[in-house]
Amino acid sequence: MASIIQTNTPSIYNLSYGHNVHSFYDNDTDGYRFVSRVFNSVDDTLKADVRQLPNLAGYAHFDVQNILKTYTKSSPNLEEITKLQSAQNECFQYYINYGAYDGTSIIATGNTTDYVVFNGRKNFDELDWDYTPYVAFGKTSASPVGDALTIDDKMIAMTDRTPNQTLLGSDITDGKPSRLSNSDTCYVYDIWSHQDYTLSYINGVVASPGETLPTFTNGINGFFIAAYDGNTEILNTSIENIISNGGGQDTAPGDEIQPTGGYNGVSIQTGIRNSLLNGQTYTHMYICPWAWLNGYSPTTLGVVELGDWYRFEFNDPSECNDFDPIEVSWLNSFGFRDYFVFQKRKDYSINITRDTYQKVNGTWSEATFGVNQYDRGEAVFSQLLEENYTINTRYLKDDEATFLKNLFISPDVRVRFYGDTDWTPVVLTSNTWNERTFRKDRLFQNTITFKTSNKLNIQRGV
Repeated sequence: MASIIQTNTPSIYNLSYGHNVHSFYDNDTDGYRFVSRVFNSVDDTLKADVRQLPNLAGYAHFDVQNILKTYTKSSPNLEEITKLQSAQNECFQYYINYGAYDGTSIIATGNTTDYVVFNGRKNFDELDWDYTPYVAFGKTSASPVGDALTIDDKMIAMTDRTPNQTLLGSDITDGKPSRLSNSDTCYVYDIWSHQDYTLSYINGVVASPGETLPTFTNGINGFFIAAYDGNTEILNTSIENIISNGGGQDTAPGDEIQPTGGYNGVSIQTGIRNSLLNGQTYTHMYICPWAWLNGYSPTTLGVVELGDWYRFEFNDPSECNDFDPIEVSWLNSFGFRDYFVFQKRKDYSINITRDTYQKVNGTWSEATFGVNQYDRGEAVFSQLLEENYTINTRYLKDDEATFLKNLFISPDVRVRFYGDTDWTPVVLTSNTWNERTFRKDRLFQNTITFKTSNKLNIQRGV
């Protein structure tokens, strides 16, 4: 009689590109074939059925990463959101129904807990992704109100970019929200005033070791957003994480629905496309995720910060000889988007491939024969037109050069040309990234070459 137990599990949040190993053992050592069936946790649909014999030690190790990869992908338009967007493309939640096959049926079955994977990548030797910096750890507390949520460790956003500065609230001398205390951490990023820019988060709060969470806790309930012109406050409000704003899983504030499936992740627009900014530009703005302090309360709206603060400083360069800036967006290591602006020399060319055929000149089907001067002998049947670009960064710092390595290795790159509102998908033709540092190279830039992923349409010849 088989008695199957689970002996190894991945972390509850993981990345799909890399090991996702589940191990099982038969306490009765019957030698049956082990069965591992992957189910979508949201609708209980079967996605894969994998079977194998135990190894010599009696264990069966199932690495389901190739299955998970097929259910996570990049969002096609994350750059263009106006408030929030859940991670319906980037995220997949599953469980495994395990057991043994005795030659006739599956026996000794059981279900694992639920796991969540994002469309990110890990090192080849990394079994479990360290998700702990990217979720908030909290507990139930009687203070400041009964059954309050207290946060022990705050979350950060899923980006590969290193901040330009990391400040304490006490270091900030111009406009800042009153909620940003002197002891709060604030990450500072420079962006352009016309940029699209998103931050992405795990939509979850995890109980601190040995603690429990209040029953109403269900991830990120909203985001603080504040904008300033120097010391003058222009905007100070919140975006609630509900479906009508692009997030969820709550339909209305206070629904207390636990995130499932694609709602385990959420992204926020921090660039000029955010509809709350009304197309205006500011000197700087702030973003911070929050949750209800004591459940939804329409009168007091008590909230607690879930993450560190992010400050975006709108710093357009003043060089008068710059080229039109080109925004570049790419799939980062977490499965979401990172951004950079290329502002130096741009070169543009079109590669043309022509298919031709030879026409017979003359009016052979008419009453009289003649040859017209405009008759074409060789004619173009079809053309393939490929647009190619070469663009350059400004001089880089060492951490920026390392950050841009992720652009070179990304399989999904998009650009927004100056003056355009839409993003254009491209394919990088730069096939080498070289490490460059100030110590080795002094002043240095990065150059990328790419072609648009859609060819130009052109007419046939006569």
